Amino acid sequence: MRFLHLSRAFFAGALGFGWLCSTGASIAATATNLYSFTGGADGGLVFAGLLADKGGFLYGTAWGGGLSASNCESLGCGTVFKVDPEGGTFKVLHSFAGGTDGGNSSAALIAGRDGILYGTTQRGGTAGYGTVFEIDLAGRESVIYSFQGGTDGVDPEGPLVFKDGDLYGLTNGGGAAAAGTIFKLSLSGANGNRTWTESILHSFGGKGDGAHPNYGALTLDGAGNFYGTTAAGGPTNEGTIFRLAKDGTEKVLCAFLGAQRGLPLGGVIVDKLGNLYGTSFEPGTVFKAAPGGILSTLHNFRGAGDGAFPEDNLVADTAGNFFGTTSAGGAMNGGTVFQVTSEGKETILYSFPFNATLASQPIAGLILDKGGKLFGTTLTGGASAMGTVFAVTR
Repeated sequence: MRFLHLSRAFFAGALGFGWLCSTGASIAATATNLYSFTGGADGGLVFAGLLADKGGFLYGTAWGGGLSASNCESLGCGTVFKVDPEGGTFKVLHSFAGGTDGGNSSAALIAGRDGILYGTTQRGGTAGYGTVFEIDLAGRESVIYSFQGGTDGVDPEGPLVFKDGDLYGLTNGGGAAAAGTIFKLSLSGANGNRTWTESILHSFGGKGDGAHPNYGALTLDGAGNFYGTTAAGGPTNEGTIFRLAKDGTEKVLCAFLGAQRGLPLGGVIVDKLGNLYGTSFEPGTVFKAAPGGILSTLHNFRGAGDGAFPEDNLVADTAGNFFGTTSAGGAMNGGTVFQVTSEGKETILYSFPFNATLASQPIAGLILDKGGKLFGTTLTGGASAMGTVFAVTR
């Protein structure tokens, strides 16, 4: 479950959404606060990253704020929002109502072929165990699947992935062993008679298999295989990297060792050679997993002065530089935006003050525009200490 801790050419977007990343030199950077959440009708406490359309507008979800309901968390059910990064104009597209509508989204949105956005909520739905929803750019939202709390999965925390018209995702719990699932939603029918049907592709078993995938999305390679991480399971229960092959078989590729690089909370990205890259939370690393399953560390975070506790995916430019966030550490212990080269040289691009009016505690990963500007969100900070949308210019 996503926990509330107030103290603590890789990919192209789907049909017009997402940016092609560009090469940029490692230089001093400045941060700009594009929007500060109030925790009221606009939302607050943003765990999820952002999505950009062709026009550069940013879309995301706030975990809290918005409306209140008995089956949402006490801080509200959350919202779906849109931000203009140039003028700072902010708009709420949807306020989750709890109940069958869902609530408390911790996942970034993805875009479908029809211009519809898709996402997940941790709460709500017909049984209260989370939902998959769709929303158009005018704010018309509907739930397309409600998790029932058993073998179909519980608590979808991470983003979805589109492949051949189907949606794929992960749940943190549920499944045959209550350790999480990989699921697929397939669409049938047309117009007003569309129906999404769920099938379970894998139930995590814990121990030698993984357990409890968290915030990261599944990642596709060019051959149609999916890759991801689990935060637990494996021989030492410190998490795994897994592959779901095109034929539907699942295999643990690497197991994490807690003394070096434990608890991967985000997903992985894959390069053209099949190498996988990601972050682990404790004590904090940027790692590389070679196609043969050999796990190595590109960078160990050191806390004070350096970053600490990365929680989500990396993004890469065309030169093979990696960019991400840490939720703590940095010069003022409010978290960082960092760059790591393919050789493992790390640079802190920006350090956030702790609980400051600018921003604090970036939990989610970043997106990178064609000009090399990075965009992200923070869990706290801002004028009301309820999180922000920010830009970092290198």
